[in-house]
Amino acid sequence: SKIAILVRSRTHLVEITPLLKQHNIEFESLKITPLKDHLITRDLFSLARALMHLGDKLAWLSVLRSPWCGLTLDDLLVLSADDSQIIYAQLTNEKTLAKLSQDGQKRAQHLQACLQAILDNQGRFNFVELLTFAIDQLGISRSLSQADTLIKDQFLSIVNTCEQQQSLDVETIKAALDELYAPSETASVKLMTIHQSKGLEFDTVIMPGLGRGARNDDSPMMHMKEFADQSLLLAPIKSSLDTNEGQTYTYLKFIEAQQNKFETMRLLYVAMTRAKQQLHLLGHVNQNHQVAKKSLLALLMPFYQNVFDQIPASQVPAETSNQAPPLQRLKQIITPSVKEQESGETLEYQQNFERLFKSLLGTLIHQYYEQGLFDPSTDNIKARLLEIGTPINEIDQWQVFVLKLLNNTKGDPQFEWLFKDRSSTLVEAEFVTDNRIIAIDRLFIDNDILWIIDFKTAEPLADESLDQFIHRQQSQHAKQLFFYQETLSKVYNNPIKCALYCPAVSQLIQITH
Repeated sequence: SKIAILVRSRTHLVEITPLLKQHNIEFESLKITPLKDHLITRDLFSLARALMHLGDKLAWLSVLRSPWCGLTLDDLLVLSADDSQIIYAQLTNEKTLAKLSQDGQKRAQHLQACLQAILDNQGRFNFVELLTFAIDQLGISRSLSQADTLIKDQFLSIVNTCEQQQSLDVETIKAALDELYAPSETASVKLMTIHQSKGLEFDTVIMPGLGRGARNDDSPMMHMKEFADQSLLLAPIKSSLDTNEGQTYTYLKFIEAQQNKFETMRLLYVAMTRAKQQLHLLGHVNQNHQVAKKSLLALLMPFYQNVFDQIPASQVPAETSNQAPPLQRLKQIITPSVKEQESGETLEYQQNFERLFKSLLGTLIHQYYEQGLFDPSTDNIKARLLEIGTPINEIDQWQVFVLKLLNNTKGDPQFEWLFKDRSSTLVEAEFVTDNRIIAIDRLFIDNDILWIIDFKTAEPLADESLDQFIHRQQSQHAKQLFFYQETLSKVYNNPIKCALYCPAVSQLIQITH
C-alpha cells in the first residue's frame, strides 16, 4: 500500500526524516531535502573546498571526520591545535602523527596517501577530474547507496559546469547547490508537501504538524486589491505620527486575511482528500488547550475541542540531552598502492607542495594587479595568505615577499606605462580557441601596438645572474606567449608584441621569435 506523509512546509519534516532512517523505514522524498543539506553533499563539498584551498582548516577537519577517513574527536583536536602548519602538512609530520591514536595514524596516513597524487597533479588535469579521482581513491563510490551515487554525480556535474564557465569557487558552487534538491529512491512511503500532492491518491495519508502556525507576516508598506472591473484600491501603512491604521488599510488587511483563511481551508481539503482508506491527523495544543492561530488544526478545532479538553494536563517532558551525532566511517579502509614513476616520465608535471603553494601565491599577486591594489593593508595580505594555506609561522615571511613584489612594481619606471588606464585595456581577458579557453593577464593597445603581458612571480635561482634568469624565463614561456599571439592575431589587426613582467626583478622581458 502507498503511504504519504503530507506537510504544509518542508521544515515540518526536519525531525521526521531522521526518525524514519533510525528505524530503517525506506522513504521517497519529493523535493524535500535541499541538496546542500544532504550529508553526502556536505562531505563532497568539504573535499572540494579542501582541494581548492589548502588553508581551509575547517574543510580539512571535515574531510578527516567524514566516513571515508573517520578520525575521532580526540585525534581531530590534536591536528586542530597546531597552527604552525596547515592540516595537509601535518599528515606527513611524524611528530604530529605520533600524537594520534594508532587507529588515527592509520586513517590520517590513508587520507594523505589518497590525496597526494591529486595535489601533485594540480594544473595538469581539470579540477573536476582531480576531484573524481580523489573520490575513487578514498573509496567513496564503493560505500554509496544508489541515491547517494546520484547525488555524487549531480555534485560533480555542478563542479564541472562551474569550471567550464571559468567560475570555479566556493561561493559559485554553494549558489548552484541552493537551487537543487536531493534525488531520492522510489519507496512506498512518500514525503511531500500538500501542494505537491495535488492530483495524487494514497491508501494512507499521515498529516503531522497540524498545530504549527503559519509564519507571521509583517505589515506591508502598501496593501492593494485589484477588482473584477480592473480597478485598483491602494492603502499605505500608517505613518509614525498616526496612532491607528487608516480605514482603507484596515479593510484591505481584513480582505487579505479572509483570502488566506480560505486558502488554508482549501489546502486542508486537498490534503485530507488524498486518502483512499486511512487518514491520520496529528496536531498539538498548548497547556491551556489553545491552538496556534493560522494553523490547519485551528480549522478543525470546532470538531475536536471536546477531545482536547478531556486530555489531562501534560507532564513536563524530560529534558533531552544534546549528544554529538554518532561517528560514521568505513569499517575497512583500502589505501591505494603508490604508482612508481615509469622510466622516461617527466617530472615537470609532478607538483610538490612547495610548487603548489608558489602557484597559489602567484595567483594572489595577479589578483592584486587585477584589482589595482598596490597598497593592501597587512591584515588584508595576512587573510589572503591564510586562505591559500600559508603556515602561521611563515605568514610574516611571505607577507614581506608580497609587499616586496608590489613595491617593486610601484617603483618600476615602467609602472605608469604598464598599468595606465586605457580604453583598450583588458584584465584577465578570456578567449576561446579550438574549444580551449585562454586567459591573458593584461593586454592593451599602445601606439597602435597590441601588447600581451603575462605576469610571473618567479625569482632568480641561487647564483643565477639577471641575464641567465631572463633567458630562462624566455625559454620557459615563449611557447605559451606565441600561442596567445597567434590566437589574438585572428581577433586584432594590430601588430602584436608579447612580454613577461617579473616584479621580483622589476623587469619587462619581451618575447620575440
